[in-house]
Amino acid sequence: MKKVFREVLGKLQQEEMTYVAQMDYYFKILCVKAEPEALLSSKIADEDGEMQDLEKLAYTLKPDDYTFEIIPMDEKLLKNVVIGIQKEHPEFKMEIVTADENMRLDPEDENEKHVRFIMPEVNKDRYDVLKDGVKAYYESCKERMDATFAKCSAELTARSQGMDEKDIEEAKAELEKTNKQAKEMREKIHDDKQKEIEEAYQKYLTEQNDKAAAEKEKADAEGADVVSRRSDEDEFNFEDMV
Repeated sequence: MKKVFREVLGKLQQEEMTYVAQMDYYFKILCVKAEPEALLSSKIADEDGEMQDLEKLAYTLKPDDYTFEIIPMDEKLLKNVVIGIQKEHPEFKMEIVTADENMRLDPEDENEKHVRFIMPEVNKDRYDVLKDGVKAYYESCKERMDATFAKCSAELTARSQGMDEKDIEEAKAELEKTNKQAKEMREKIHDDKQKEIEEAYQKYLTEQNDKAAAEKEKADAEGADVVSRRSDEDEFNFEDMV
């Protein structure tokens, strides 16, 4: 393949994969599960007031798919850690917890504290926010990829004037192949995120239905108990009267 074709193809590949990677990152910070990428933008004030990356001041553990345990290297910075993360993700549920023996930096300190962040449930409001966010990032990625493909196709045409027609057609085919691969990756990431959101929302609805059914069953049982007691009292009163 001629140098001019390699240059245009390389430009297309680099730009489109950058857009796909950016979309993937944005999807991860729209948290359904606890994604470590969501913490990358959090800046924490150190003891001198200088802003640092979280990883420089705290350890991050992920005991399950929906929870972060953030353990400050210096417990005096616990408040700063909370402020820094909540500034980026106010939707996270936060708890200050006493560390168990497996999470203590000082094995002898039974009162050592760290912060726990739990991902919010995907109720209707959260569902709408996530869906709108995914749609916006996806459409932005798609528009930029389409524009880049059009730009690179035009550049290829302009720079291949007078070249062998067979070489030009081969270069165009490679350009289309590269564009197709990037689009397939984009669609898979998008579909996976949509599926994750839908499953989380259905999980929330199921839990709410189960909770409502349990409350109804409890209320029915309590109502039946009241009726039973009244029936017993009425029978007792009748016998007294006789």
